[in-house]
Amino acid sequence: MEAYKQDSSNVENLIWIDRRAAYLWRYREAIDIFISCMKKFPDEAGLYRHRGHQYITVREFDHAIADLTKALSLIELLPLETALRLGI
Repeated sequence: MEAYKQDSSNVENLIWIDRRAAYLWRYREAIDIFISCMKKFPDEAGLYRHRGHQYITVREFDHAIADLTKALSLIELLPLETALRLGI
């Protein structure tokens, strides 16, 4: 949370806040946070990947497939080194 307070424009900081909500079993909250982050970073593959996993957890498989497919299409535009660094 401290890193986010220092730099709220860093997408990695936002992803960690979202993931923390999921670690606390607040899956719907995490999905909502990802949605708001996607408005700020619409082409960030990691957001779609993580939200796709949350949709799997809440058994919304059609949404999960859409998000993971979108993440893949965004990843294909990145150099391999960048995608690997992002853990995608």
